[in-house]
Amino acid sequence: MVTILLFQKFSANLTKIHDFVTHRRHNVVEVIFVTFSERLRQLRQEKKMTQSTLGRAIDISPRMISFYESGNHFPRDEIILKRMANLFEVSLDYLLGHSDLREEAALKKLCGTYRSLSDADRRTAMDFISFLAEKNHPKD
Repeated sequence: MVTILLFQKFSANLTKIHDFVTHRRHNVVEVIFVTFSERLRQLRQEKKMTQSTLGRAIDISPRMISFYESGNHFPRDEIILKRMANLFEVSLDYLLGHSDLREEAALKKLCGTYRSLSDADRRTAMDFISFLAEKNHPKD
């Protein structure tokens, strides 16, 4: 009951549920706000595309692109999201703001390599990744 009340109180302050992202870093919870609309605009501008060009590339109207970028609408169709991610060569998690990792191909390769490892090698790989993360982001 308390959790529901807290969520309702907190969610009343949120404009869109898909804008809310929680990250865990070194046992500390950080709450950040990343909007799909901001990420879409950033990716489109990096490719030097107009809203019309993007709309044609993924087969939707430029007006819908404008609605997405202004935060007034969110794609209802998974196919549209996949087209965007493929066009910009990013993961869906990156596009939606759930990750800051853009490299879809590198992530797929990493996952494939990880799956091919023995359990012992997987533990070693995770220990090494944790070491690198700590080295690059020491505890405050």
